[in-house]
Amino acid sequence: MEQKVNNNMLQEDEIDLRELFKKLWKGKLFIIVFTLVVTIFAGVYAFLKTPIYEVKAIIKVGYIGDDNIVNTKLLVDELKSVFNIGSKNNTLENYKSIISSLKTLRDNDSLFSISSQSTSNKLAIEKINEVLNYTKDNYNLKISEFKMKVNADISRYENEITNINKIEKEKIERDIQKIKTQEIPYIQRQIDVLKNEELKSIKNKIKFNSFKLNEYEKNIGKLTSKKKLNSTENILISIQLQSIQSLILKTQEKIENLKLEENRIVDIKIKNLENKKKNLLNDKIKDLNIKLNEILLKKVNDLKEKISFEKFKLKNGYYSNAKIVGDIIINDEPIKPKKVLILVVAFVSGFILSIFLVFFLDFIKSFKEEK
Repeated sequence: MEQKVNNNMLQEDEIDLRELFKKLWKGKLFIIVFTLVVTIFAGVYAFLKTPIYEVKAIIKVGYIGDDNIVNTKLLVDELKSVFNIGSKNNTLENYKSIISSLKTLRDNDSLFSISSQSTSNKLAIEKINEVLNYTKDNYNLKISEFKMKVNADISRYENEITNINKIEKEKIERDIQKIKTQEIPYIQRQIDVLKNEELKSIKNKIKFNSFKLNEYEKNIGKLTSKKKLNSTENILISIQLQSIQSLILKTQEKIENLKLEENRIVDIKIKNLENKKKNLLNDKIKDLNIKLNEILLKKVNDLKEKISFEKFKLKNGYYSNAKIVGDIIINDEPIKPKKVLILVVAFVSGFILSIFLVFFLDFIKSFKEEK
């Protein structure tokens, strides 16, 4: 009994499917025509719709050395505000071309991506260049200030080298020449005066006083030999002896003082002058030559190295304003409308809708017949 019921149900399903296919076959012309019409309309729309092209690029922000001129995120936020990115008015209905996207790159804090849309690749490229030029113009001042500072540093270092060569170097050379031609000869003249004049004069005085002393001593001998005479004469002789002895003591004192002065000149004055002369030759001139040939030379070389580094800064590569990295990405195919997709969707939609209309129209027809 149960098997009989199942057979009846299968037969009913087969009848229903046959009926459905019959209805579809009967309306095949409508289905074909309707699908073709929808597809043709979609094709007309797709080919008549103004195409929208998208151009992409990567922009590197300006930099000086290892430092960016501006924080990339702040720059992107500024550009979004200036070019109305995210605004409802930022559409191709209002502008010939628009910036559709600005994004910083996660793996590089000096780059950001930019996308532009327009009715042609040319206009889209011009829009990207507009953003690039805006960025350059905003930060040209920083580049100019950097160049001015570098050139000012170069001029300052060059002036320091000129000052060293023309002032410090010449001063040291003059000091050396002054020591050689004035100070040392002056000391030598002092030494010569002491040796040839003062010492000679002292020796002559010692000689003279020694001679006088000898005379005095001879006179004492003569007077002493006369003491055998009368008392009156002895008194006179004693007075003369006392006078001569006083002269002898004074002369001996003079001779002693002259010898002390001679020793003082030889051991102190001349020795001090010789040491002073030696110090000038061995120390002062040596120090000035070291300063001239080593210290000043090192200062000049250090300044030249600084000038070379500053000039290196002015070469391309150490600094740059904003620029496009690589090539601008251009696609010859528009991003909108997607013609193939529109045609496929229109075909499928038209085909499904036509089947639905066939069943719907058949339903209305059968409803009228029953009524």
